[in-house]
Amino acid sequence: MDRVTVFHLTRVRRLPLIEEEGLRTRADLSDRLGPPGELDRAAPGAYAHGRRVSAYLEQRHAEQHVDEHGPGLVSFTVDPRKTLAVPSRHRDGDPAAYWQQAQPLSAWMADGTPPDDLEVHVNVPVRAKHVRLHAPLVRDEDLGAYAPLVAAVADDRLSAKALMHLAVIASSDDF
Repeated sequence: MDRVTVFHLTRVRRLPLIEEEGLRTRADLSDRLGPPGELDRAAPGAYAHGRRVSAYLEQRHAEQHVDEHGPGLVSFTVDPRKTLAVPSRHRDGDPAAYWQQAQPLSAWMADGTPPDDLEVHVNVPVRAKHVRLHAPLVRDEDLGAYAPLVAAVADDRLSAKALMHLAVIASSDDF
């Protein structure tokens, strides 16, 4: 089975670190570097205690969680046979029940069309050669007076890195 592209969200200030050192494992989907939470402690085996990198299968679903995880969009590829996936709608309940719903991504894909809200968990660090940085997911209100400038120049010819630098320049310190 071919590798599948998944989408990870983080804070914009973490993107240069991800680019320089590759995507490092950390607890949950965000860049929480503190103690592992309840969901992390309930994870099975090698996925426990934040020893995983998590992402969403669909970019459209990832974009709905920008306020929670940050607007820094990163994609990478995973082997569906070596990756656990769980629909995110199960996250709000009991953490043990969440992990009981987990099955390999390949199983979700073999059943036909996988759910749009799949969270994908990899229990090993993602190799840097599979990581791709995208421009941050910014809204016009985030850019303020710079929104017309970004709208005028942002097309396929502008690299994601250049747009990211423009967005960081235009943002406040806590962007």
